[in-house]
Amino acid sequence: PLSKSSLLQRKEEKNSEEEKKQQWEYVDDEGKHQGPFSSEQILAWHAAGHLDDALLVRPHGDASSEFKPLGESSLFAQQPQDNNNTKNDNNDEDPNAFFYVDDQKQEQGPFTQEQMQTWGELGAFRPTLQVRRGGESTYSTALELGFAQEREEEQEEEEEEE
Repeated sequence: PLSKSSLLQRKEEKNSEEEKKQQWEYVDDEGKHQGPFSSEQILAWHAAGHLDDALLVRPHGDASSEFKPLGESSLFAQQPQDNNNTKNDNNDEDPNAFFYVDDQKQEQGPFTQEQMQTWGELGAFRPTLQVRRGGESTYSTALELGFAQEREEEQEEEEEEE
């Protein structure tokens, strides 16, 4: 027989897997419902700055559920964001956390290394995206930190220059 703690762990793992498989829909600028999209895809678009926190979302297929702003939805509310790009004191930040500067020049984060790697694998980050580790004030590129891959167009341009 399984112990109570191992049963709870299995339930948490199952819930985590179901959360990752969750499909979402959103209301576009013209008021049309778009979706379904996976949690990973929505997270990647959000991380890349393509979707803002005010976008109305809800679980796909749940017509009884109201649309909520992305920043307040159950999946995304757990990702705190820091919009203060002029931090002077980064010493109290988790050194395992990562922050990046979005297209609006706002710092986003903290995010885990796993989140950053997942978004990078999904192609959410351009190679030149500015990223820093928690507790540090200097930025590196997403490519330098392994969170992005050089895009084919950029590789072809470099080859043409040679």
